[in-house]
Amino acid sequence: MILLINVLFYITVFKKGEFMDNKYDVYFNGTHKTTINPGLVKKRNITDEQLKVIKNLYVERYTIEELMKEESADNKSELKNFFEKWTNNQFYIQKTWGAEPNKSLHPFWQVPHCNCPNHLKGGYQEEAITHYNKECPVHGN
Repeated sequence: MILLINVLFYITVFKKGEFMDNKYDVYFNGTHKTTINPGLVKKRNITDEQLKVIKNLYVERYTIEELMKEESADNKSELKNFFEKWTNNQFYIQKTWGAEPNKSLHPFWQVPHCNCPNHLKGGYQEEAITHYNKECPVHGN
């Protein structure tokens, strides 16, 4: 009985095309990186054109992060320049979703070379960066 219910669920979902339609998938360098939430797209009345912009902004984010990975941790000024571009990219993503730009919602702990304390990396913060490792090549002095 459970198997039948699962089969009916998958048939229903695939008929709707929610998982087969890859218009929500974001690829970078030939690899699937993320899937844009179709329910949120519908809830926010995101047009197909806005969805394309959002996907392109994610590709831009991954490009910046890749460039940061390739940069030496010793080149703090270049990493800070990349981080500024990354932050602007996050603001554009928020605006395209129709949200107010809010730096405290940026997953800053995910950027390459960040060595801030682990407790900053567990989730979104109340404020942007309230404290950090002063030796962090990205966020430090």
